[in-house]
Amino acid sequence: MNDNRNFVSYNGNNVVKEVLTMAVTIKDIANKAGVSFSTVSKALNDSPLVKEPTKAKILALAKEMGYEANLAAKNLVSGKSGIIGIYCSQITNPFYADIIRYITIYFEEDGLTTAISSGTVKQAKKLFSRLSTEAILVFDHDPDETWGEHAVYAFDSHYHDRINSLIDFKSEGMKKAVEFLIQTGHKNILCLAERDQKVTLPTNNNVIKNVFLEEESSEEAYTEAIRMFNSNEIDAVVCSSYEVCSGVFFACKNEGISVPEDASIIHYHFRGAQSEPLPFTWIGVDNKKLSLTLVNHLLIEAGYPKRKETISVEPTIQNLTTLSPK
Repeated sequence: MNDNRNFVSYNGNNVVKEVLTMAVTIKDIANKAGVSFSTVSKALNDSPLVKEPTKAKILALAKEMGYEANLAAKNLVSGKSGIIGIYCSQITNPFYADIIRYITIYFEEDGLTTAISSGTVKQAKKLFSRLSTEAILVFDHDPDETWGEHAVYAFDSHYHDRINSLIDFKSEGMKKAVEFLIQTGHKNILCLAERDQKVTLPTNNNVIKNVFLEEESSEEAYTEAIRMFNSNEIDAVVCSSYEVCSGVFFACKNEGISVPEDASIIHYHFRGAQSEPLPFTWIGVDNKKLSLTLVNHLLIEAGYPKRKETISVEPTIQNLTTLSPK
């Protein structure tokens, strides 16, 4: 049972009063519920052998009494480590940090532990091997590196065709942006995306000009946009990132093109709702939804059931500033 005992410890000249809490055991719950140890154990493991009313009563009591499962013992019996590895060398990137924060929360709710490495690939592999991680989420993937059978690559569907990677969401978002622009009357749409990210750009020869950039930078986007504006009548631009979008915006200013009056700009953005200081429409998926998608892929790789939440992860139009062409 929950046994709180006060005791006094001395820390230098200060007297500190502390509370020692004894861990609640399955036996304590069984005594309180008036059932056997075996019944409580089965209920806590969601066994179909326990009737639902009894199971609900036991789970409610366990929560009320502050019961915490001994994951180490449970994993020893099941042969599972209960640990999911995450490799991200750019851990200070706000987008990555936000995604990892949500993933950690989801796994904690599922009774799993995350081991995060932001060092070298060699250090990460050594750590994950020592911890016997059951699946690994890789944010920064080098095609020359092999992470094993149960790796999920957040930004590369080419190396893991069983999952809908974040790059797939970007491709879907850009296609949706083009569809939206066509519906609003735009006829000369330019799409800009980095070549190496393997984003699949929409294809419609009548209205779309696709340009792949060597790198997703505002400088290269600026140069390409100037070139395209000088040789084509462009009334809308779809960009694969905020960086590309910024370059296009400054190209518009240089060419005397007003945004969105003369040309509309839509960019894909991974982050959720945000304040947009410039007159851009953006399209994307909320970070929390992206995180849950990755969590479900990792749970499958680790041999666990997916979470029960059902969510729509289709990219949606946000901060609408687009105008119909004149």
